[in-house]
Amino acid sequence: MDYEIKTAHMNNLNDIVKLLNTVTLNLHKKNINQWKYPWDTEEIKSNIENKYTYAVFNNEKIIGTFSLKLKSKSSWIPEIDEEILYLHTLAILPEYQKKNIGCKIIDFSHNQAVTLNKPLYLDCWSKNTKLKTFYSNCGFDYIMDYPEEDFEISIFKYH
Repeated sequence: MDYEIKTAHMNNLNDIVKLLNTVTLNLHKKNINQWKYPWDTEEIKSNIENKYTYAVFNNEKIIGTFSLKLKSKSSWIPEIDEEILYLHTLAILPEYQKKNIGCKIIDFSHNQAVTLNKPLYLDCWSKNTKLKTFYSNCGFDYIMDYPEEDFEISIFKYH
């Protein structure tokens, strides 16, 4: 499958929000509740304006998205005492999952982290065992579980 990762632009906003809502509803059907539905368009707009968000294109169609953001010491998880590159909001349309796109996104993100000389971190809902296994298989080490508002997230660092 041919696809390309590009920095998202404001003209991608509606497609990215629609994609995130589709993926979130699909996760909720599986009782995976890390993301709230519907997505806050202003949050996604801000991430696009700040050039944190990327879109994965198959021809002209956006089939995936993710964001990369520098986080200063202790601004995310207090126990992580270093500036990091945080990979978040990684979402791929259900019909494009299990096609190695997630690993390519992680490779892209790792290359960005190397360029910036920062460690790469991500998280997921702690009860999502399939995703935790996927992250481990793609080169991440489990660090710890961390409490959020009403659930725990599992923290991973790329090795």
